[in-house]
Amino acid sequence: MDYNIFEGINEQQSSASEMDLSEEDNNPFVGTHHLYASGIGTTIDEVQPENVNSPPSSSSLPSSPAHSSSAASSGEFTASSTSSNAVVEADAETEPFVSLSMSTTATINKDALHDPNGSEQIQIIDAGDFKDPWGKHAIGYVILYENNKIIRRYSEFHSLRQSLARLLPTIIIPPIPSKHSLFKYIWSPINATNDSKIISTRKKMLNSFLCNCLDIQEISNDIVFQKFLNPEFNWKDVLSSSPIIILPLNNLLAPPLNPTKPSPMHSILPIPSNSSLKNYNSIWQQHITIKSNSKVSKLPIEILQNELQFTHIENLFQNYKRIFNQILKNIRSNKSHFHSLSTYFAELGAYYNAFSLENDITISNSLHQHNSNSNNPMMEIISHIEKIGHSFDIIYISSEILIEKYNSVLEDPINELLQFLNESFRVLNFKKLKFLQFKILEKLIIEKQAKLSNLTEIENQLQKINESLMHSTILTDDNTIDIKPAEPTSITKDVRSLSKSSSTSNSRGHQNEIHIGASKLNYKTSTPTMNLNKLEVKQLTEQERSKQIKQLNQDLSKLKDCLSICVSDMVEINTSSYNSLMHAYKHIHLTIAKILKLFTTSFKAWIKECLKNWKLAKLQIDQAL
Repeated sequence: MDYNIFEGINEQQSSASEMDLSEEDNNPFVGTHHLYASGIGTTIDEVQPENVNSPPSSSSLPSSPAHSSSAASSGEFTASSTSSNAVVEADAETEPFVSLSMSTTATINKDALHDPNGSEQIQIIDAGDFKDPWGKHAIGYVILYENNKIIRRYSEFHSLRQSLARLLPTIIIPPIPSKHSLFKYIWSPINATNDSKIISTRKKMLNSFLCNCLDIQEISNDIVFQKFLNPEFNWKDVLSSSPIIILPLNNLLAPPLNPTKPSPMHSILPIPSNSSLKNYNSIWQQHITIKSNSKVSKLPIEILQNELQFTHIENLFQNYKRIFNQILKNIRSNKSHFHSLSTYFAELGAYYNAFSLENDITISNSLHQHNSNSNNPMMEIISHIEKIGHSFDIIYISSEILIEKYNSVLEDPINELLQFLNESFRVLNFKKLKFLQFKILEKLIIEKQAKLSNLTEIENQLQKINESLMHSTILTDDNTIDIKPAEPTSITKDVRSLSKSSSTSNSRGHQNEIHIGASKLNYKTSTPTMNLNKLEVKQLTEQERSKQIKQLNQDLSKLKDCLSICVSDMVEINTSSYNSLMHAYKHIHLTIAKILKLFTTSFKAWIKECLKNWKLAKLQIDQAL
């Protein structure tokens, strides 16, 4: 049994107080009795937009789309309209939210399904206000996938993307439209026209997000993404179940390709701070130039070789980001210029049309008063002026269409590419943090080996001294008692108090730092680190030295295991992230080529339209003359 998703237009204001601040679009009017407190819902009488800026589309909105299974049980999704006989046709590409009653009459055009990447066919076919099973109003986006219709909110898309980023830390997750700040709502109050544009833009970007996800094998095969496209799953239940709830708080504490199954050693790995990324280049250069640490750890040759490729990709993407930001600046400037130009065309057309209309009435009245049937040459001039005014009107409309193309063909796709680049930097930073984690482990191993060596050397020296004293027969009994290997009580107390205070200070938060050359690395550990200086080592009792040696050997064994796991993780990260970065590189190039082609076609069509219009006006005037 199919249910309609859009319901309760007349109930929106009464149910507005039930919403919370997590609702769609960061609506600042949530919880008040404002007209738009329940979201962006409007009635058919409130909005009758005419979209003259976009060409007609072959796609249209669905009739009575089905809901997800969680909503089916509640039976809350019913069609709504201001009149039982109201019928509104809308263009899905240009105005997907003309009114909520459109969902009861529009149909799906299967030939219009968007499949730019050669993936399985998927499309967001509708968007509008709906009431969820908990009685709250929100904007729902209807996804058509494998003959199923699934309703998902923007917040659910957002949580899906966050979950994918945690499940797949080495994969570039396609972007979604960003949330709107409260400042935008305060500066520009909500109205139905603006809301329809917001929803239209989000609909296109969310559709692009789904298509791009299907084109990435790691994402399309992920169980969480598959549940998102399955109408039988309630998304809240998915977020509160495995594998999402068993993910570690930090991906550095889990295998990069399977973060839900960390080994025991992963949980004790140090976590370098993000502020340490600024020292990455200097630390890497020290690592490849200093050979003294090669006995402790040696990175696989493929990691060393691939670093140049990663550096090249990062520099390339940084240049892309700089170029795209400059292009966006020029696009906005050109949009402003074209908008001023189209305004001048509109004013010129109005002046010409008003002049021709005014003189046409005046001359017609004059001829009527004189009962003159002869052709007045002024009438022909007025007709020519009217044709010129009509030409300016057509150019104005064409210019507005071109301005809209600046948004849909240039600005929005380039903004999306910038988000792709930012996501690429997230993957690159994850790879860098893993290397810094490796360097922290390496440094800790070197320090503990030095401490162990120092303790062992002192232990051997004291043992030799004790052996020589035991075999000595020259010393007297009193002297023998004074030089016994038992340490003075006062020194022992001082050492114990010093060790106790040291261990106490280290256990607070387990925040640590190390120095690698001139660079400082801050990091966190799950266990406090033991810190002994040379003075403390010499003053330890025999029992304490034995205990410290045993502890250091255990720590070294664990650290070496952690280092081995870290190196293995680095190999996996390098391979997976490199493939993802190359996929993003190809996507950026294909998208840029598509953008240039589409905009060139649009600009060429605008020029042709203007030229054709003026040629037609000239031909008509020449024929009249």
